[in-house]
Amino acid sequence: MKRVDSKLRPGFLIPIMILESAGCLVGAWAVPVMEAKLLFFFNEQVRLVDVLRMLVNDGDYMVAGILLLFALVVPLCKLALMLAYWAWLRLGLRLSAAALKPLDAIGRWAMLDIFVAAIVVAGMKLDKYPARMTTGTAVTLLVAAFLLSMAASWLLKRACRRGAEGGTPAAPIAAAAT
Repeated sequence: MKRVDSKLRPGFLIPIMILESAGCLVGAWAVPVMEAKLLFFFNEQVRLVDVLRMLVNDGDYMVAGILLLFALVVPLCKLALMLAYWAWLRLGLRLSAAALKPLDAIGRWAMLDIFVAAIVVAGMKLDKYPARMTTGTAVTLLVAAFLLSMAASWLLKRACRRGAEGGTPAAPIAAAAT
């Protein structure tokens, strides 16, 4: 098993970005994703947790499960995988391009499109259509989580390429572990 020169090992920017992305993602579930205002009498803030609760209370278990899976579980799994890859590289071990394919596959299913769906579902479940709807802090956190995850993924892939170029071809994880 070949090790990567210590100069080519990734620094600590990648895990910081990954942890910040996870913090933004988890925090977005606790703050309002949208706010509905009707004149001066009505003001309701909706969090993703509230949307999930509304869906479960209305018996929409499949939609609630899809929301939970693709808006929280899959993105957190992607971030955990990225952290594991970073640790692997930090130890000086190489990753092949094939080892990064699961990260690309998970990345396609994670985050942004499901959050848009969550906002639409929340708007429909409010039953206060004349109200003025505005986005909340959660949308900013979700976009920040998405951008941090993309940037960390790009840096991680770049670190893998740099390690692979530094001598012999990169060995797949499974072959290196044996």
